[in-house]
Amino acid sequence: VHLWLGLSRDRLGNYERLACFDRTGAEVGDYTAISTALAAETRARAEAEARATAEAEARAEAEARATAEAEARVRAEARIRELEERLRQN
Repeated sequence: VHLWLGLSRDRLGNYERLACFDRTGAEVGDYTAISTALAAETRARAEAEARATAEAEARAEAEARATAEAEARVRAEARIRELEERLRQN
């Protein structure tokens, strides 16, 4: 397998910990650092997806509001034209 156990200085806590090294002397993964980074990435991805969903919902609501306002404007203009026509006829 060519793996060795040894001591390594923890980057965050600055304490010595047991570590596994490969034949080149490189440390074989720091489980705590890897799991912390993975959890942070998972949180960031979930937050980004939630933001994207909220932004899409806000855009859809804004578009629906704009459509409703445009339709109301068209109805109001038609009503104004109708009333103006009535005034002309009287």
